[in-house]
Amino acid sequence: MKNKKRIIILILCILVAIIFCLVAFFIKNKASSNNESDNLSIEELIIEKKYKKTSENNELLNIFNSLKKYVYNTNRKGTNSFSKIELFSIAGYNVKEKDITNTKDEGDYTYGYINKELLDKQIADVFGKGKFIIGLDSENSKKTLNSGVFENAGDKFKNALLMEETKKQYYFRFYANEGTSACPKLKNIPIKLIEVRQIDNNILLVAKSVQTRVLETEDNQCSVDVINYTIKDPLDTFKVDMGEASYTVDIDKYIENAMDVYVLLKKENNGKYVFVESKIGE
Repeated sequence: MKNKKRIIILILCILVAIIFCLVAFFIKNKASSNNESDNLSIEELIIEKKYKKTSENNELLNIFNSLKKYVYNTNRKGTNSFSKIELFSIAGYNVKEKDITNTKDEGDYTYGYINKELLDKQIADVFGKGKFIIGLDSENSKKTLNSGVFENAGDKFKNALLMEETKKQYYFRFYANEGTSACPKLKNIPIKLIEVRQIDNNILLVAKSVQTRVLETEDNQCSVDVINYTIKDPLDTFKVDMGEASYTVDIDKYIENAMDVYVLLKKENNGKYVFVESKIGE
């Protein structure tokens, strides 16, 4: 009788183990089938037909706007594809003049404080935590940055160098942009986000952009070509005066002949999407 009970218990245990293994197998297979795109390259995701269009939100727009200056005309992959100054500038994209406090002027320089949270949060929002930090030992660490451009802080605070850091603040030295007597620089970035695609744990930002080529002319002016490198002739050509601070390009004017730009974001364990790679198409 006892042996019969033992056999029944043993059989039940084996059945439970088999059922458990089968359930785990199906769950794993289902998860795998739902996220097959996680292993696809950006080239494969670009041509993937099974995607869901989703709306822009502040999180996605912040990533796109912070990166657009560095992805509209070249391919990027991970943080190593950016220079240290570029990474610093992306981290400082949201810094405005009002965010710089306790300022003082000394000769050609201005000094002031910026809350650490503003810069540190931007790094995590765009690239994820631990990718790089703002710090004083940039010469000794590939992940540590201490100088670059705050492009939205105004000319006086545009160029920044970290001098000190406290528990809650970074202390910077700033110097203003210098004037130019040569051809002006492009002020706005001619790129426009046109679609957001969600493919499992990936988000593909689809944009359109054009590039510019500037040449000096003999009449104290500069000639600006608006170009798409896959098209032989310039999309447009116009002149600007030499010595002007900047010129602008209206992307909407050239949108039909603009280049495709794809920015790939992946979901992290915390549910946030961060930059992985970008690619220019045709």
